[in-house]
Amino acid sequence: MPYVEKPWPPADFREGDWVPEIDPPRWADRHRSLPHASWVKQEGLTDSDAGYLKNLTPPTPSSPGEPLETNEWLSYLTTLGADIGSVQRDGYFYANFLEQLKQAAPVSVGDAAADEVADNVVERMKTMGFTSANLPEQYGGPPERKSLRPWKGVMKWLLRQLRKVGQFLANSIQAFGTLAGSLVVEAVNKISVGFSAGFPLAVIGFEFDLAYLTEGTTRDILNRFINAILDEAERLFEE
Repeated sequence: MPYVEKPWPPADFREGDWVPEIDPPRWADRHRSLPHASWVKQEGLTDSDAGYLKNLTPPTPSSPGEPLETNEWLSYLTTLGADIGSVQRDGYFYANFLEQLKQAAPVSVGDAAADEVADNVVERMKTMGFTSANLPEQYGGPPERKSLRPWKGVMKWLLRQLRKVGQFLANSIQAFGTLAGSLVVEAVNKISVGFSAGFPLAVIGFEFDLAYLTEGTTRDILNRFINAILDEAERLFEE
């Protein structure tokens, strides 16, 4: 689901919030008591929220073998984990729908069979209850239905969805690095993260030390590199 472009009253989402495809009210509920979880915003973790998370303290068991009691740090970390799981699930479906469209690529201009596959993909997403497929186009939903939805338009829409997944996960990595710093001394120098890119996003992979994605200058450089990959993946489908 794209970051919403306008406020979305049914679940109290604001402009720029990420909205998951499945059960958005539950997503909203788990963030309601965590005001510094700004990784869910398109711009990612703000400086003030990063500073707040950095000062949280991980829980410790009262004695070896005893379960940890939930505290604020653990609430943020487990919510971040649930968010990543939700978004990865969305990305899995996007990639599979894109594969269906790729297999049905038109053999001529105005290929009705290709457009029919594209239309069926969107209708299947609606039947499954996907948030984005049921939104009007101006809110980030799919191309409006005409006689059939155009194959090219649906392909571009799903590529944008998958790109948003990449942006969300990059923001989440920064949040994880901020929280992990309270748990492991020099965590950013001891943990590596992976990024896959291609069509679908799994053809070539890169691994970075976490520090590169938590420091401002190197994070900006890597964001440009990743965006260049994603820009080129979409170029075939430009108008």
